[in-house]
Order: sequence, then structure tokens, then C-alpha cells
Amino acid sequence: MIEAFIDENLLTLKPTDDLDSAFAAYWDTRKQQAFDALCAEENVAPDALEQILKTYVFANRLPREEEIVEALTFKPKILERKGVIARVKDKITAFIETFVEQLS
Repeated sequence: MIEAFIDENLLTLKPTDDLDSAFAAYWDTRKQQAFDALCAEENVAPDALEQILKTYVFANRLPREEEIVEALTFKPKILERKGVIARVKDKITAFIETFVEQLS
């Protein structure tokens, strides 16, 4: 992420620009893009994902299977349920590792 920031922004920054603020804005933009992509790709309700992330920050607990199913905007078929839950949980975990744990 830092390398991408440098590649995309370092040449456009002025000596008077605050590097910390520029990186924070970049980080927030990337976090929102990843959040939106996860919701769109996996049909997860944004409010539900936000609650899952808040629970993780507060209780340091990954979502339970029921929480993932409730967060989906569709009801997975019985035979697909296990695979859908695993895939969504992996993506939530990756999001947490990138955007939540990095801030700790």
C-alpha cells in the first residue's frame, strides 16, 4: 500500500504538502474502495459489514457463520452455503488484516 501511494502520489506532492495528511487521505480512499468492492462482489449489505467490523474492533472476534449469512443480501442455497461463507469470511479477514490491523 505504501509503495502504491509513493508510485501514484509522490511526484504530484508539493514540498509544502503534509505527507501524513496525503497518506491518510489515500488510505481512507483505498479503504472505502475495498469496502465497496467487497460489498458489491459478495452481495454483503454495507451496514451489516460495518457492524461486523465494529464487532471485530471492539471484541477482537471474526464474524460467526450466522453473522455472515445475515449480512448477505441473498439467501445462499444449502449446497452453496459453506463455500459462500468461507469465501466471504476470507475476504472480510483480508480486509481486516489490511485496513484494521495495520492501524493498530
